[in-house]
Amino acid sequence: MNIRQAFGSTTSLKSEVPFYINTKSGKTSAEIIEEAKATITRPDQVDNAGRPMAVKTIDTKRPFTPRQTDRRLYQGSTNHVARPPSSFRLRPLPEEEFNNRPVTAGVKLSPLSARLLSSEMQSEERMTTHLPQLPKSAQLTSRRSPKEKRNSFRSACSLTDLIEEHNQDLQSGPDPFEGLIDRVETSDSSDGSVISHKSSFDSVLDSDALIELQRKAENKTHSNLEPIPFLKTLEEEIVPNKNSKKKISNKSISFQEYETPPTEPAKSAEELILSSLLESLRNLTNDKNTIISKLQSLYSFILDSNNPKFFSKKRGEIIKVLSNYIETENAEILIHLVQILLSINVRKQNLSTAYKLVYKVAKEAENDQCFLNSDTLELIINSIGGACPILDAEALVYGYGALKFLTMNPATRVRLQKMGVLDLVLLHLKLINEAKSEKKIPDETSHVLFQLTGVLRNLVNDSNSQRKLVVLKGIPFICKCLELFLTDLDIVCNIARTLSILSSNDQACNVLAECTGFDNTCVNVLRKYPGRQDIVVRLTYCLGNLMAKCDEARPFFDRRSGDENMDILLDLLHTYKNKNVGPSPRSEVSVAMKLESEDDHGSSGNFEDVVIKIIRVFANMSINPEVGNKVAGMGRVYDHLTDILSNGDIEENEELILSTLATLNNLTYYPVDTGNKENQDSYIYSKVEPYISCRNLEAQIEASRVLGNLTRSKHIRDQVVESKTWDTVLNLLRSEHRDLVYTSVGVIVNMMSDSDKRTSLRNRNGVSKLVNVLVDCTSDPDDQDWLLGSLACQALWNYSIESNNLFDIMDKEEISELEAILVEYLDEESIFGSSEDLKSIQTQKYQDWEEFAKVGVNLLERLESFLEPINDDLNDNLEIVDDEDINDSLSDREEERETE
Repeated sequence: MNIRQAFGSTTSLKSEVPFYINTKSGKTSAEIIEEAKATITRPDQVDNAGRPMAVKTIDTKRPFTPRQTDRRLYQGSTNHVARPPSSFRLRPLPEEEFNNRPVTAGVKLSPLSARLLSSEMQSEERMTTHLPQLPKSAQLTSRRSPKEKRNSFRSACSLTDLIEEHNQDLQSGPDPFEGLIDRVETSDSSDGSVISHKSSFDSVLDSDALIELQRKAENKTHSNLEPIPFLKTLEEEIVPNKNSKKKISNKSISFQEYETPPTEPAKSAEELILSSLLESLRNLTNDKNTIISKLQSLYSFILDSNNPKFFSKKRGEIIKVLSNYIETENAEILIHLVQILLSINVRKQNLSTAYKLVYKVAKEAENDQCFLNSDTLELIINSIGGACPILDAEALVYGYGALKFLTMNPATRVRLQKMGVLDLVLLHLKLINEAKSEKKIPDETSHVLFQLTGVLRNLVNDSNSQRKLVVLKGIPFICKCLELFLTDLDIVCNIARTLSILSSNDQACNVLAECTGFDNTCVNVLRKYPGRQDIVVRLTYCLGNLMAKCDEARPFFDRRSGDENMDILLDLLHTYKNKNVGPSPRSEVSVAMKLESEDDHGSSGNFEDVVIKIIRVFANMSINPEVGNKVAGMGRVYDHLTDILSNGDIEENEELILSTLATLNNLTYYPVDTGNKENQDSYIYSKVEPYISCRNLEAQIEASRVLGNLTRSKHIRDQVVESKTWDTVLNLLRSEHRDLVYTSVGVIVNMMSDSDKRTSLRNRNGVSKLVNVLVDCTSDPDDQDWLLGSLACQALWNYSIESNNLFDIMDKEEISELEAILVEYLDEESIFGSSEDLKSIQTQKYQDWEEFAKVGVNLLERLESFLEPINDDLNDNLEIVDDEDINDSLSDREEERETE
C-alpha cells in the first residue's frame, strides 16, 4: 500500500511542502520524495497487474443462501401468480388420445354390403349392437382391416384412444388367436410337427403356463357368439393340419370373391411374455415384496427386449395395469413404477403423472437412497431432456421440482452432475429465454422456470459447477433470464441467490462483467424491489464483488443512466440506514434464517448487512480514479457515512464501522472540492477522531488512514496538533502491529509540512520514536521492511527540511544513531551481495530497498554535511575513536557554531 493510499500525504503538493533544493543532488528533494511516494506500497496492496493501488477494496461475507429444511414445491414463493398445486392426489393413469378420430357416439352401424351372407350379417348385427355407430357417410370406411388397425395404433397421440380402440375390438367379437405366439420361429420336423424356438425370455414362462395360455386362446373360439366364416379360414391358414401341407382351397371360403382384409400375424414371444407379466400384475396383492418382484420382472423384460417400437404399441395396456398401483405410499414401488413409465416413453398427461410420482418420492429426504440404488436418475435426465419447457410445461414443473429436491442432497447432486444435469438446465433456460424474447411463452412455463432456477441455485453451491458454467458459457443465459423475467419475483429471488454465489468466483466475475447491461439490469431490479432486503443484499453483494475484481465494471457510473443508478443506490442506503438506527430487533431475522446463516458461514442479511453491502459498492467503484473523483464529489455520500459513524458502536457494529471508515478512506483520497471542503473535512474528522484511540485495532488503522488523507489540508493539521489525537498518533509508533505503525508514520509525514508542528514533534520525543521505527524495521534480516523504512526517512526529511543546523532539532545521540543506520543499510553489497547473484526470492526485497535508498541517500547526505568536519579531524589524527570521542567532537562543533 503506497503512502497516498494509507496516509494521504501532503508532501506531494509542492505548494504545501517546503522542500528546498539540495545542491549535492541532481534532483530536488521534492522530486525524490514524490517518486518515493508514488512507488512505496504495502506488499498486499497492489492491483492484479502489480501496480500500486491508490485505495483499497473492501471484502465482506457472502449473504446466507437459505437451505430448505422441508422439501416443498414452492418453498419461499411470494408470487401471487396461480401456481400448479404442490399437493395432489394421483388418480388412475390417463390414456393417451388419437388425433383426428371421427365422432362415434350414438350412431348405429349398418350392414356393410347386401352381398354378404345373411348368417354373417346376423352375426355382425349381434356384435355391433353394443358398439358406437358411425354416420352413413362413414359406413363404407368403418370396417378396418387388422393392418389398418395397427396403423391407427401407430398414429395415436395418447393412450386414451388407444385403449378405446382396444376395447372396441374386444366388443366386436372374441379374438380366437389372442395369446398365440407370432414371432416364435417354427419349422417342420420329420414327423410333421411344429418345432418352436423360444426367445431369451421363455424362461419367464414354464411349459405348463404356455400350454394353459394356448388352451385359453382356443377356448375363446367356442364362445356363445357364432364365429365369422372368414375368421375360421384365417385360423386354418395360420394353424394348418399338421399332416397336410396343402393350402386350403378357395372353395372353402364362400365369400372369397370379396376382398378379405390382410391376416393379422400370431402374437410374438414378447407379446406372450408381456401378457403373462401384466396378467400377474392384474392379480392384486398387499404383499409389498411380491409387487416389487413383479414390477422388477416387467422392468427387466423391457430393458432386455430393447424394442421401443413394440412397447410403444403396448403402452396403453401397460399403463392400464400400472394404474392399480399409483396410489401406494411405498417409495420402492413408486420408484419401479417410474422406471417402467419412463422406459416406455410415456407422453403428455402420462408423462406428467410419471414426474408427479418422482416428485412424490423425492420430497422425502429419506427416499434419496432409492434414487442412488437404481438407474432412476438417468431415466429422469433422459426423459426431461426429451421434453420441451414450452409444450410440456405441466409435466416439467414436477420434473424440475423433483430435481430441485434431489440436488439438495450432495450425493444425488454429484450423481446428477455426472449425468449432465447442468447442460440440460442451460439448454432449457436458453429455449425459455428465446421464447420469451419472441413473446410466445405461455404462463405455465414461468412455473417451470421457477423450479429450474431452483435447481440451478442448488448446483452452483458446488465449485465444479461454477467452473463448468463458465466453460459452457451459461452465465449470460442467467443474466438474460433476469432481464426478461424481471416481474416474476420468485424467479428474481432464485437468480439473485445464484448470482450472489457465482460472484464469489473470480472467473464467473469476469464473465458477469462482460455481460452487456448486466449492471443496469441489477439496478432495475433494485428499483423495482427496494423493500425486498433479501434481493437487495444479494445483488449489492454481487455488484460489490464485480467492482472489487474487475475494473471494467466500475465505470458503470459514467454509462448511460449512470446518475440515475447512483441515485438508486443512495436512496437504498438512506432507507436501510434509517431502518438500522438503534439496536436491531431480535425478530428481524427469523431463527431459521439465523441457523441457515451460521451453517452457511454467511452474513445475516439483516438491515445492517444490507447497508454494509451498499457501502461496499461505493468503496470498490471508487478505486477507478475517474469514478472515484465523481463519487467523492457527491455530498450525499459523506452525509450517510458520517451519520453511520455517529450512531454506530464499534463493539456491536464492527463490520459496519470498518466498512464505513474504509469507504471514507477511499473517497477522501481524491482531493475534490465540493464547494464546502473545509467544513466537510472538519465534520468528517470530528466523526473519525474517536476511532483513532479506540481499542479495536482494525478501526484504529482505518481511522488513521482517513486522518492521513485529511491532514493534507492545513486547517485539519491545525486541529490535530491541538487535540489529543496528536499524542495518540505518536504513541502508536511503538505499536507491535506493523500496519498501525505505517498509518501513524504517514500522518506524521503530512504533519511535518508545517514548521510549527515540528517543534511539537520534538517536544513529544517524536524524533527518537521515528529513529526507533527505522531501527526496528531494518535490523531483523528475516523481517526487513524497507518500505516502512523509506516512510520513516521521509518523515525525518520533512522534519529537518527547513533547518540549517541539525543540532537545533536533533540530539547528538539521535544524529549519531541515524547516521550509523543509514550507512549500514545503504550498503547494497553488504545486504544483497552482487546484483547478479540475486535469487528470485530476493528480487522484490531488492526493489523495495531501492525505494528506501532513494530517500535514505538524501537524508544521509544532509547528515554528513554537518558531520564532515568531525570526520576530517578523525582522519587527520588517524585515530580510532569510540562513541564518547564522537560525542565530544559533536559537542565542540556545536559550541563553535553557537559562537559564530
